[in-house]
Amino acid sequence: MVTYLYYKISGYISGERILVKFGTVQEMNFAILTDDELKSYVKDFKSVQRVKVPSSSTVFREIEGDVTLVCDIDGGDVDNITASVQRYSPLLSDDEILNGVATGFSIVRNANNTPSDGSMIKYWRDNQDQNSNIDLDKTTFRCPSCGKLVSTSKVHGAHVTKGISIFNTLYLTPTCESCNTSKTNRLFKVETIDLVVAPPLSNH
Repeated sequence: MVTYLYYKISGYISGERILVKFGTVQEMNFAILTDDELKSYVKDFKSVQRVKVPSSSTVFREIEGDVTLVCDIDGGDVDNITASVQRYSPLLSDDEILNGVATGFSIVRNANNTPSDGSMIKYWRDNQDQNSNIDLDKTTFRCPSCGKLVSTSKVHGAHVTKGISIFNTLYLTPTCESCNTSKTNRLFKVETIDLVVAPPLSNH
């Protein structure tokens, strides 16, 4: 009998929201654990702090690094329970995550199999909307994906797509170097005017 579900999450950032949806049960216990905490949890799930939430809920924790999301129903059988897990930027509110809408913004994610060397930031700047509030001539920039304040010298033009689909039009928008190179499957919001349609990949 399986008594808990677990999901490995690489490069978790402090405050990052995890949206969990599951079926067949009304609520489950959740925890985001370090490796040491996971070892204790496996021996006794009551040894760590868990939170009981209903289906379609967000959970987060103020830690960083590789973590494991665990789900249980107080030792009950979870063999037939399926869950979906989606990562979101800490800059998104629970309402925006649950409703999938952020007024004036687009919800995007990093695109895979695209350049990650930062070379596209010049193209983004050359085609930046004149009404954009992003000023890369300043010394710092808040990354919309991780929420961290970084030096503008470390800002990349990241390839992103809108929403859940990975087959949508490719856009460019500024993110920090780390978020662009890691291609983390994390949804984040950017002002729609800050999306620049990317040139064909063959031209990069």
